[in-house]
Amino acid sequence: MTGGTKRGPALPAADLARDPTSVQLQQLRERLSVHADKLPPDLYDELQELIAQAQADVSGTRACNMHERWRAACDEIAQGKTRETAFEDAATRLAGTPAECGPDMVKRISSPCRGRVAAGCCRRIIAATMRSIWPASAAQRR
Repeated sequence: MTGGTKRGPALPAADLARDPTSVQLQQLRERLSVHADKLPPDLYDELQELIAQAQADVSGTRACNMHERWRAACDEIAQGKTRETAFEDAATRLAGTPAECGPDMVKRISSPCRGRVAAGCCRRIIAATMRSIWPASAAQRR
């Protein structure tokens, strides 16, 4: 390092191979804000916009994974399975996908369905989740 500039700790190679988490992106935003006066305003604004887009992508991926888990649980319950068996089968069905998780996670995410098998149940939950994640962008799309 030259000029006495302090940098944050370097990320391990394993972390560089994965998509950033929302916490990492928020930390990056905070670190960038500390150096705002040293950057041209247009560059600072563009970097902030890139971080905001990445944060939206992380939130969107999370919501999509949650939807896939809800959908799998609802589909299994609709086949007449007990809730516990449905959660286990849904977890098996999700193996190898981005929404992969254990039966306990399927159960926790699916609990708002309360055994209702109508597709509208999951759609309402996802719609509410999406509105809470992207309230501003939802208003822009109208």
